[in-house]
Amino acid sequence: MNGRLVVGFLQQNPGRLLVSVAAVALGVALGFAVQIINGSAIGEFMQAARVLSGDADLTIRGPRDGFDETLYPAIVRHEGVIAASPAVEVDAAMVGREEPLRIIGLDIFRAARLQPALVGEADDSLDTLRPDAVFLSAESMRWLGVVRGDTVRVRSGLQQRPLRVAGALGAAAGTGRIAVMDIAAAQSLFGRVGRITRIDLRLRAGVEAERFARGLRLPPGVTVELPRDAGDATGRMTRAYRVNLNVLALVALFTGGLLVLSTQALSVARRRSQIALLRVIGHTRRQIIALILTEGAIVGSIGAALGLVAGYAVARAALSVLGADLGAGFFRGVMPSLRIDPIVAAVFASLGVLAALAGSAGPAMEAARADPARALKPGDDARAFARLPSAWPGLLLLIAGAGLSQLPPVGGLPWFGYLSIAIL
Repeated sequence: MNGRLVVGFLQQNPGRLLVSVAAVALGVALGFAVQIINGSAIGEFMQAARVLSGDADLTIRGPRDGFDETLYPAIVRHEGVIAASPAVEVDAAMVGREEPLRIIGLDIFRAARLQPALVGEADDSLDTLRPDAVFLSAESMRWLGVVRGDTVRVRSGLQQRPLRVAGALGAAAGTGRIAVMDIAAAQSLFGRVGRITRIDLRLRAGVEAERFARGLRLPPGVTVELPRDAGDATGRMTRAYRVNLNVLALVALFTGGLLVLSTQALSVARRRSQIALLRVIGHTRRQIIALILTEGAIVGSIGAALGLVAGYAVARAALSVLGADLGAGFFRGVMPSLRIDPIVAAVFASLGVLAALAGSAGPAMEAARADPARALKPGDDARAFARLPSAWPGLLLLIAGAGLSQLPPVGGLPWFGYLSIAIL
């Protein structure tokens, strides 16, 4: 019986139902899209970092323009080091492309021990040493539209230099846009003679990586990190925009809850006599509350389901148009495949349902408290809006929200600003 009542009430005004569902779906879609884009991008970035570091236990990394390569033999002489691989990393401007290509110069003999995924597959093994040869990942080949044997042109200062595509990197190199060439060739081509940007280290058995790192004496601007630190650092860099977009999604969900509140309040007011009749024929207040909350749960469930589908579609579109970092510049060249976390999906679906339930709670309580005898009389629907609360609490909240918005961030995030948004 209650099921038929719920369906009947929902069918009375499909327009209000659609507005409420769309509002909830918008909030769920926005938050879900942000989460799966960023989660997929960080996962792909960490995979790329693992490929670049290979079997390394530590990575010594310098500033963008690199550091003196004389540090390399000094590091190799440490007793705890069993293998080391120097590298030059350059974001090279490509002729005919707006975005750069990450070119990595490697000592192929050293890299074969630590980063075998970055050793190119060549018909002529000497191509790995030739200064005009470059090996591209599969993603780089698709992006540049080239195959083995073609020529690509890079900008070096004011000049354009041709490089022959000597082969492809193995599938284990991942999907990032990277290219590999001989380290000496890369230093000469990009004006980095005598400088390198990173050294990957494998330590002897029994040597603790963190203790070894603390014992290193490095020049200013040069740091040492564990391979896992790259993903953590990237997560910290993207935290601000992820949190901001998630707060925006919560604002959208809150707006959806307000729309559900307004539509449910209007619906309950118009059905006041019907609900009163249910009370007269034996329905309890608890049953009336459950009836209206069930309506809200249905609205929230439909909105959440549509939001998850829309969020996935938005994520795919944003990934192709804006990139994995939504244009922020953190994951340039990373084109991940979307990975859906069931827990994240469940959380945002639950938030959508809770927003709708919160919007239905007030009208449900008002309908349950209404006097059935009065509610059956014509014109009593205005009574539902007769006793609105005072305006003073709202004014005080406005003042508090304005004050909180002026407070400084905490831990790099504007928590008081978020609280101000919630209060407003």
